[in-house]
Amino acid sequence: MDTEDYVDINIDDIADPGEVIPDGMYLVHIDTCEKKHKAGSEYPYLEPRMHPLEGPNLKKRLKVTLSFHPDAAWNMKEFVPAAGVDWPKGKGFYFKDLVGKDIRVTVKVKPHPDDVNRKVNEVGPPYKKA
Repeated sequence: MDTEDYVDINIDDIADPGEVIPDGMYLVHIDTCEKKHKAGSEYPYLEPRMHPLEGPNLKKRLKVTLSFHPDAAWNMKEFVPAAGVDWPKGKGFYFKDLVGKDIRVTVKVKPHPDDVNRKVNEVGPPYKKA
């Protein structure tokens, strides 16, 4: 058997897409953070991806959008320091420094944008230090 064709993922380690975390504040671990830019949009955004360290569904993967848009940058201003990343006044920060940090985030359940019978999680403020 060719090992290139083998998918080495345990099905039990994958969260079911319909499972959501109930509303609340949870301690999460930031696994990755990417800087992205949607075609046609003037402003880029950061997308930290994280998993809960507590709660009913530890397999669930969560993400938050931190926009560079001046009307939405307040969300980044709250998230980054709460994650323990230094952001000195008058300077910037390295977004990769978010990776590996723990932070408390607020998780809410909302309807899926394309299917009202399906629920999804939304991560947002308030954020608190771990």
